Amino acid sequence: MARLVTESPKRKPEGWVSTYLDILTRLSLIFRLDSWISGESRREIKNAKYHFVDMGMACALRYFNADQPNATELGGLLESFVLGELCFTLGNIS
Repeated sequence: MARLVTESPKRKPEGWVSTYLDILTRLSLIFRLDSWISGESRREIKNAKYHFVDMGMACALRYFNADQPNATELGGLLESFVLGELCFTLGNIS
């Protein structure tokens, strides 16, 4: 990772983001949910979503406060948790 930081200072920020997401995926800290099209409303989701594997780490990085939960934060964490449990149960976690 240190080599990536010092190698190419002229790289565009978009390239850095995809590189870091790839590194985190390879380390199994996050997993990628590819884009899809639902059958009912035909609403297209164009971008992939990344979810944390460890909910404790996700809460810590978001500074989640259990005493005063924010509905938006809680919704995202719940979505990641349910998706992670489904992948684990179905054996599709990579």
